[in-house]
Amino acid sequence: MGRLLASIVFPAQCLLCQRHHEEAMPWLCADCARHLLELRSPRITTAAGNLPVFSAWLFDDTLQAVIHHLKYHQHFSIGSWLGQKLAGAALQEGVLRGADMLVPVPLHRRRYAERGFNQSEKLVQGVRTVLPSAVPLQALRRVRYTRTQATLTREERLQNVQGAFELRPSAVGAMAGRRVVLVDDVLTTGSTLAECVRVLQTARPSEVLALTVCRARD
Repeated sequence: MGRLLASIVFPAQCLLCQRHHEEAMPWLCADCARHLLELRSPRITTAAGNLPVFSAWLFDDTLQAVIHHLKYHQHFSIGSWLGQKLAGAALQEGVLRGADMLVPVPLHRRRYAERGFNQSEKLVQGVRTVLPSAVPLQALRRVRYTRTQATLTREERLQNVQGAFELRPSAVGAMAGRRVVLVDDVLTTGSTLAECVRVLQTARPSEVLALTVCRARD
């Protein structure tokens, strides 16, 4: 009763259309949520290093706004919802069969302190609601603070992330022979994912693939 009264007195505002509404998911109204799902464009691409990457959406202004609110305004439920829809689309395409572990792309501790959370971890939480048998694993540590990739050229991106990650000692034995799924928000050139995979391969997993919410347009 109290929640219903609060929604009447202080209705939620949709992050996309700015309309006030009383939906159960406060950050999107029903119309925008439906529109966002209709925009899905599931596809497997190959990133640097021949890494298979499954993305559920193409990156556009709508996805940019949604991910921006997740990363910079701490709308954590967005991450869980996107992860759930991403995993659902991946399962429909047969991508996640036999997945054993879910590894979020880590943030450097300095950026984590600035932001207060890692958006990839929120995505993993959503993926787990669809794939509860897969174990979340903090397998990677970001050991070098890097510039934001969005402002860099393809060559600069590759150089920017070289040596930026290391394998956590606790993950060395855990991934041997396992099918590992790397999770991140946006695929652009794939340089960050490829560097993560290079490090993960030292733990001898049977396979590594990646999931991203969206991918840049070709």
